[in-house]
Formats: sequence, C-alpha cells, structure tokens
Amino acid sequence: MIQSLDRGAEEESMEQVLIQRPRTSEEERVLNWRFDVFELAGYNPVAALALANSPEVDLHVAVGLLTKGCPEDTALRILL
Repeated sequence: MIQSLDRGAEEESMEQVLIQRPRTSEEERVLNWRFDVFELAGYNPVAALALANSPEVDLHVAVGLLTKGCPEDTALRILL
C-alpha cells in the first residue's frame, strides 16, 4: 500500500511517500505453516485450524495418527 504523509504546514512541500509491505510475525508464519501441514495430512480445514491454534498439540503425533489410519474424529478427540 502506498500512502502520502503530510508532515505539517511548515513542511507541506516536503511530502513523503511511504511504501508499506505487509508484515507477518513469526507467530503468524508458524500458525500458517502448522495449518498447511495439518491440512496436507488430511485434516479438514476447520480441524486443521483448531490444531494449528493449539500449541500443545504435537504436529508429528497429529500427522502420525492419520498416517496410521486413525479416523479424523478420533484423532481430534485424542489431540484436543
């Protein structure tokens, strides 16, 4: 997003253009990564989001449950 910033009456001629890039925090990147992993493993998007938002859920255990044939609803009861 590009926006102009007027610094005040005495600096009207010195208008600056600021370029703002979207910033993603480390926490958001981790959440997005966990969501993607859970979804790719086979969890539906709602379940993947719930798991991603639960830091106490071990990602490897959650993926392993589905890989070993555990039904999703059973896996969710175990994990959450």
